[in-house]
Amino acid sequence: MNLFAVVVPWDRAALPEYKEALTQAITDTIPFAQQAHQQVVWDNGHVLAASFSIHGATVPIKAYAASTDREFCTFNGVPYVLESQGEPWAEVLLRRLSAGSLDVATLGGYYNLLHVQGDQVSAWNCVTRIEPIYWVRNEHCMVIGNRASLVQALALRSTAFRYQPIALLSMTTAGWLAHDLTPFEGVEVLQVGQQIKIEGDRVSFISYKPYEFVEIPDPSPEQIDQLSHQMLEQLMAGIKLISTFSKRIWINLSGGKDSRIMAAICARAGIDFYCVTSGAPEDREVIVASEVAQILGVEHQTSSRPPASTEIPQVDIFGMIRQHIAQSDGMLNIFDPIYPVRLQPNVLLNGHGGECLRGGYERLWRPLIESREMAATFFKHLNLHNKDIILRPDAIERQEEINKNIVEAYFQTAFPLENFYDYIYTVYREGRGISNIRQAAAYGAFAFSPFLNDNLLRLGWQLPLAMRRDDRLYYQLLLRLHPQLAHHRFSDSRWKFEADGPGPETSQEDWLKRAPLPPSPPVQGAHHWRMGYDDYLRPIVRDYLLQNRSNPVYEFIDIGKLEKVLDQEPPTTYGVMQSVFGILTAAYFLSEDWRRPMQGA
Repeated sequence: MNLFAVVVPWDRAALPEYKEALTQAITDTIPFAQQAHQQVVWDNGHVLAASFSIHGATVPIKAYAASTDREFCTFNGVPYVLESQGEPWAEVLLRRLSAGSLDVATLGGYYNLLHVQGDQVSAWNCVTRIEPIYWVRNEHCMVIGNRASLVQALALRSTAFRYQPIALLSMTTAGWLAHDLTPFEGVEVLQVGQQIKIEGDRVSFISYKPYEFVEIPDPSPEQIDQLSHQMLEQLMAGIKLISTFSKRIWINLSGGKDSRIMAAICARAGIDFYCVTSGAPEDREVIVASEVAQILGVEHQTSSRPPASTEIPQVDIFGMIRQHIAQSDGMLNIFDPIYPVRLQPNVLLNGHGGECLRGGYERLWRPLIESREMAATFFKHLNLHNKDIILRPDAIERQEEINKNIVEAYFQTAFPLENFYDYIYTVYREGRGISNIRQAAAYGAFAFSPFLNDNLLRLGWQLPLAMRRDDRLYYQLLLRLHPQLAHHRFSDSRWKFEADGPGPETSQEDWLKRAPLPPSPPVQGAHHWRMGYDDYLRPIVRDYLLQNRSNPVYEFIDIGKLEKVLDQEPPTTYGVMQSVFGILTAAYFLSEDWRRPMQGA
């Protein structure tokens, strides 16, 4: 995990002031500042750059930053540096960027990347922006980095943070930031597949790796075969790369499709791995995952639930919120679990990101988008849950205006209307929602996701949307990897193209054998801290929120409506709990209570 920033002062004489600002900002912006970490602070008299990292020395990355007298390079994520051969990745990237031999437009993996050469600065993100780049330009400087709070602190030369409360509205409704705003005033998030280039006082934004739809309208079997082969090569490259991070890789194997492909590609690559599935032996996920592991001949472990109990787990709710804010820059609802900071991280492999190759929201929202009004309705369903019971009327209008701007931007492109769901899922659900979860969790684990590889996605997007949303692309990949697994049942679904009956190549008997299993037995007892909301947590939450009536969160939350929600008789629905915990997280962040010593500490 690497946090970095670069400052280009318009007045070079101000560089010492930015160095001092950087020193002052470390404690409030680097979650592992008090723990052992690698720190590189560099300047060439024109530009100041810094990198703060953990984990790199424990894996083949070795170092996240490299420099010479004239140049500096740093990155985060997993760029596919396939030719490192034991050399620190940052040094490989710097050497190739310096020599002009690295075409970032063809770089695989998922990453953000920064390069300084003299007074020229370039920063790139990837096609999903799963590894974000933030930036600020003001009358004094330009700052670029991958930590929004650090970027603002350097731009202001102060840790008296300035907030943009409206950015947190959708965290209290949808549970995540479903837009392009950040909670730090003036801090922008870079659009997908873009490069920021600074030359002197000139700043350019270049679409170097554009998110685009270049579908082959009616691909021939030969074209499908060629693209599938190329995609498997990309998957294989990622698997082989991550296998160097640990002697033995573990996979979160469910009964579904994404993790099955990951397991199959690991088996094909011949790496040492084992599978873990959460649940009881009678759970359908565990049953099917066990069958898959047996077919592959690999070890399968289950992470069983604790025994049924009526005792609700007790948590330090504000301690948890502090951790979430520190690791997510205030952009993550406490409802979402994350790993704590670990200097010796787990290395795990998952199938996350597969939805980008399966049509995104197309799989959930079937009506074809035919107008701006339909797109706006979709967004209202997406990020205005519970609006009538928690939001002020003017806040609803503000969020609808934000939604309208996103919709309008899409309609200004040449993208087909049928790809709207695909685009929104990749750019916003992955590029903002999941990105914030991954960033917060990455302090404690290397969770590697080969499906997020830019080159893999761009190959898959050449195939028609119909082929992706009906699972035919996934089927083609798994069929080439392991035909038996392609025809083995899933725990809770079928291939979509055969949901209503067998295809021409499948017998009725085989189709019936692949029927999904009945739902797992309901979980008995209380096993998760969230269930404490209707018990010991509600009065704690209520007191904090209603005793802080001047909190900026009430710029968009209607305190009268919220009071009624907090006084409702239990049981509280999952969705309402998510909203309440989102409000609590936002209020704690905006009040800056996370920066103050805990009582009794």
